[in-house]
Amino acid sequence: METVSRSNDVNSEQLIAKIALFPDGYFDAGYVENYAITGADDYGREYTGSYEIKTGVKDIFNGVEAIPVVSTLSYSTTINNVQTPPIVVALTQYYSVSLPRQYLGNINDRTALILTLQDQAIDMPGAVISGSSGVLAGLTGSNSMLETIGWSVFPGDRDTYRLAFDFTDTDSAGGLIIAEVQAFIIRSTGERLSWSMSSEIPSLNTTLRFSGNRI
Repeated sequence: METVSRSNDVNSEQLIAKIALFPDGYFDAGYVENYAITGADDYGREYTGSYEIKTGVKDIFNGVEAIPVVSTLSYSTTINNVQTPPIVVALTQYYSVSLPRQYLGNINDRTALILTLQDQAIDMPGAVISGSSGVLAGLTGSNSMLETIGWSVFPGDRDTYRLAFDFTDTDSAGGLIIAEVQAFIIRSTGERLSWSMSSEIPSLNTTLRFSGNRI
């Protein structure tokens, strides 16, 4: 899990405030977040692009009605003063319709890999206090890949918080496929102000890093 530096600008109210993991309306069809982002990798390549989160209409996933939330990362670089075609990576994550909300699985829209629950679904907390962490889901795929998704919340600056989601993908032998941390700077209501991602990809011998503010 990514090491998190603690802010010195933390007040006592931040330590006891109830913090929403998701903003109001997040699970309603038509909800949208957009971010203008920049990034880089370990080879010195720099990127520009966008990141979008959009909630769709209820659908059927793994035989049950579910709420799809599509995250789309689009980025490109410049080579010899010419911008390359964008690389687009989309992930559709599925959540339960009923409360308490549960994470049911996801589909990588580029590879068509479907990940479903390895064990029983975990009830997601509606609100937490700063310093809390937990597991969102344990998933498995048809290719024997395993994915664990965790979450954590820590104080940020000026009455904000850092909400992080950790995605760890391993093969059937336990070898690391990808280790990714997506983090949001949020208010206690769950309102998101900025987004960042660090994605370690051993097969490419690099780590991709992106960040940007909501627009």
